[in-house]
Amino acid sequence: MAGTTRELNWDGLFNARDLGGVPLTGNGVTQSGRIVRSDHPSKLTQAGWAALRSYGVRTIVSFETANLPGRRALEENPVVPIPEGTPRIVHVRVPVQDGSDEDFMSTWAATGLSGIPVYFHDALTRWPQYYANALCAVAVAPGAVLMHCGRGQHRTGLVAALVLAIAGASPEAMADDYMFDSTGLRRVAPGVHRDVRDAALQRKTTVLSMEQVSAFVRGRELKAAGLDEPIKAQLRAKLLTRRDGSVQLRGA
Repeated sequence: MAGTTRELNWDGLFNARDLGGVPLTGNGVTQSGRIVRSDHPSKLTQAGWAALRSYGVRTIVSFETANLPGRRALEENPVVPIPEGTPRIVHVRVPVQDGSDEDFMSTWAATGLSGIPVYFHDALTRWPQYYANALCAVAVAPGAVLMHCGRGQHRTGLVAALVLAIAGASPEAMADDYMFDSTGLRRVAPGVHRDVRDAALQRKTTVLSMEQVSAFVRGRELKAAGLDEPIKAQLRAKLLTRRDGSVQLRGA
């Protein structure tokens, strides 16, 4: 797994990092400059927006919580204020969970368990259409893609795991990506991994969760929801295409 060079210093964000550098089963790694994951870009400064543009980002995909009442919807899903005069950036808003699902919210959100990936399988089986739509949005997006939620950790982490599974990463590599603590994230959320024992237990749980994600990708639910093989191929091509346009194939 790549080290801190994956982190992107985009002024205003604390958890922006490239999805490149993740090892693939067999050989090869995901390519940099294709998909970026982050916390909410509403905090970007003018300099941060300039850095985002110069990195090649042309699409922002927001992973949101649907069906929340008025003010709470605005608080949970803030607007992305693309500055006036910024060359065109496509912005796509995609729900990945349903805020009106009381069973899900009481089981995971209210208990804090949505802060670890044990909830991934439940979310996927409840809302395969949401995740098929999210993956399609990333696959067809022009240019490099910034995908985000609020903190860039959980909703984004689940979609990133799906993308990596489709690209050919192992559950262990997916877990390492999920558990990567950026410098900024450690600053705003100290003690995410309090000690070696807690980190080891969390990694074991995370690998098991990623095995479930990989199995879900191989199953029928996403295909039935519209994520067909051509879209999967587009996702692979996006994450395996180098900046010079050549493609890093699995096993190459």
